[in-house]
Amino acid sequence: MSGFDLALQKAHDLLTIDGVVGVGEGEIGGQRCIVVFVASPSASVRSRLPAQIDGVPVDIRESGPFTAQ
Repeated sequence: MSGFDLALQKAHDLLTIDGVVGVGEGEIGGQRCIVVFVASPSASVRSRLPAQIDGVPVDIRESGPFTAQ
């Protein structure tokens, strides 16, 4: 398993934070990153999220709440 895959696996623990609705992978400036989707990017939620996990950058994106269809 690659370093990125391990960091992404660890990122799933962020789903326990109130306001975090999803975790995935993305890209920032040509570099792979972990994307954390939040219902609302409040200061409270942002302060609980890391800037990186195991050296992999974290990108916080507002998605609104997720609902099953």
